[in-house]
Amino acid sequence: MELAFISRELRDSCQNITIATLNYGELVAKHLLARLSDLRAADTLADLPSTLFEISPDHFGEITVRLTEKYNMALSVNHSKKPTDPHGALVLNRIYRLKINTIGVA
Repeated sequence: MELAFISRELRDSCQNITIATLNYGELVAKHLLARLSDLRAADTLADLPSTLFEISPDHFGEITVRLTEKYNMALSVNHSKKPTDPHGALVLNRIYRLKINTIGVA
């Protein structure tokens, strides 16, 4: 999948284990880099195990990935028009662009 970042600082944390460790601690940094590898390896959101992410029922197109018991990564569908079916539900096998918005306490 294609990943974008809401800020340069967040991108730096996601691309450098040293910066991620300084910002979030060793355990979160380790899980963060593993989840980013999973996201990059997948062609679409449908290729990921459904246990890896949760789609928000309240905020259309918002996705949460659990990193640890206390930390989550918040993402959003990063298509100009969110891929939906005729009923308005997201079509996971057409989502191939995500934006990482935050990493923080759940």
